[in-house]
Amino acid sequence: GDIVLGDDSGVVVVPASRAEEVLAFAQQIEHTEQEILKRIAKGQTLRQARAELQYHALQTPTAARG
Repeated sequence: GDIVLGDDSGVVVVPASRAEEVLAFAQQIEHTEQEILKRIAKGQTLRQARAELQYHALQTPTAARG
């Protein structure tokens, strides 16, 4: 069946047929967010780090579709 996850921020339902795709995308987002934090720690602004790593592209619906 489908995968249902929830926390205090909300609930998400992932069709089992797309679980691997969604996991890979989530891992990409996590990696990028960790890199943003590293860059901020080195003195870069959040805006600069997000722009250089194209974080905004990860937040668009078309990014999830490849």
